[in-house]
Amino acid sequence: MESIGDRIKKLRKSLNLTQYQLGELIGKSKGNISGYENGTFEPSANTIGELAKCFNISTDELLLGYSIENSDFLSKADEDLVKNFNKLDNVKKERILERIDTYLEDEEDITCIHAGKNILRVSDNQHLIKYIPILGQTSAYNNMDIIEVGGGNYVAVPKSSDIDYAFFLKNDSMAPIMNAGDLIFVKYISEIENGAIAAINIDGSIDCRKILMCSDMVELMPLNKNYDTTIVSQSERTFRIIGKVILCRDTASNFFVV
Repeated sequence: MESIGDRIKKLRKSLNLTQYQLGELIGKSKGNISGYENGTFEPSANTIGELAKCFNISTDELLLGYSIENSDFLSKADEDLVKNFNKLDNVKKERILERIDTYLEDEEDITCIHAGKNILRVSDNQHLIKYIPILGQTSAYNNMDIIEVGGGNYVAVPKSSDIDYAFFLKNDSMAPIMNAGDLIFVKYISEIENGAIAAINIDGSIDCRKILMCSDMVELMPLNKNYDTTIVSQSERTFRIIGKVILCRDTASNFFVV
């Protein structure tokens, strides 16, 4: 696909101009023109306007490779959008492009969850994040951005996520998936589907177990075979489900879906 740099180079050569000569015409250096043509950096809205004027074409033709008036590729709404954009002066065009860049950066900062990768990216934009409490004792050796407020510890997560709280796993009962010192992210629910990994309160302590239910019994199954499975009666539960485990962040700050 032809880039804007390719078009600048082709149009410059069609006018028999060197990079230096084109730069002189629009008030840019030869290095700037070279950078535009090889894609090292993009010309600003003001520069696009100056280049279009120099090449005697519209800005949409320089940007898109074809003129809106002669295009069958855009909808009527898109045509109107570009036509109105071209009516603006270069300063206003620059502001609009900067605002578009900001919107795109915000979109990139939204949570992206993908198993097996460093998946939870928290935005620097405060309106996109929320702080959730970390229950229990904070791990001293876990390297992450934890803040302390009013004696409690909190960690930032994307506002769009379902995560309600987190806690540090104290043992290796869920190894090799989750290990001691990992930060476990939880969505609060009081009941959970069969076979899911739940956060449970047992004997006043928070832990994780895979929940297997039958008609009158519940199995609290560790993933580590060195730990015993606990089987309890449905009617005499000695534990309480306090959420579904959503994510785990290990001591190397890698995230993965549970």
